[in-house]
Amino acid sequence: NQPSGTALAYTGGIPITKATRVRARLLSGGVWSPERAAVFATDLSAVRVTELHYHPAPLTGGGYDEDDFEFIELKNTSSQPVNLKWLELTRGVDFLFPDMVLGPGELTVLVRNREAFDWRYGTAGIRVAGTYAGDSLANGGEPVTLQDAAGTTVLSFTYDDDPAAGWYPTTEGVGYTLTVQNPLAPPAQFSTPGNWRPSRLPG
Repeated sequence: NQPSGTALAYTGGIPITKATRVRARLLSGGVWSPERAAVFATDLSAVRVTELHYHPAPLTGGGYDEDDFEFIELKNTSSQPVNLKWLELTRGVDFLFPDMVLGPGELTVLVRNREAFDWRYGTAGIRVAGTYAGDSLANGGEPVTLQDAAGTTVLSFTYDDDPAAGWYPTTEGVGYTLTVQNPLAPPAQFSTPGNWRPSRLPG
């Protein structure tokens, strides 16, 4: 059998700038080996969750439930562009990122309901990566996990709404979002209230 017209002959290292599934076979003495496949993931450790609107305030007039106004904001905290292809939210809510590049310092949001988001917050200057699936974000707090294409955890943390544990009652259905204090903090600090604050303005 002849190689596919789209196949690449291996002559040296192959640069990978985004998550890639590689399938390979070896031709030796006119005989092909069985196919081997592997997924390679790029370093996405600079991608951090920077804002959660897990319990929005209700708003009359649009015909939407309060959960429809949820969103999650992510940021590329590095000085280099990163491709989010196959980055996945696997806990909290479910979302598999498409082939998209996030520039240095650039933000993107995931939304519960795109029409509701646009109606309430507008679209100017906001890059929406898509609409997440599964249940809405838990009002009482829950784990949130990001994994890369190889299944390696990029960031995992738990948010909460308990004032007795130091969390913020104004993010609980009053209209303020949970906003990160230091996006470059060690991942373990993302589960502590000290690395978060209520947004300065509602919504």
